[in-house]
Amino acid sequence: MLQERDGREKDFGGRPRQRDPKPGERVHLGLRVTLEMKRRIEAEAVRTGRSQSQEVEARLERSFRDDEILTELAALRELLERDGR
Repeated sequence: MLQERDGREKDFGGRPRQRDPKPGERVHLGLRVTLEMKRRIEAEAVRTGRSQSQEVEARLERSFRDDEILTELAALRELLERDGR
């Protein structure tokens, strides 16, 4: 749970959670996108046979994985340049 600067738990409004989700359990994420982005997500969801939520989650996971790979490649490049290769 996020906290305010004074240590209190941040209140996001809405209905309070009844329990902590189990590992791997899906939780709600409110998200606003442009109409064009929604159409792109819908089209890809149909093409891949996923729900819109599954499509967005798969793309987010891929973006995090790509960030990790790019970070590792940058570190490797730095090591190679330091070694004069």
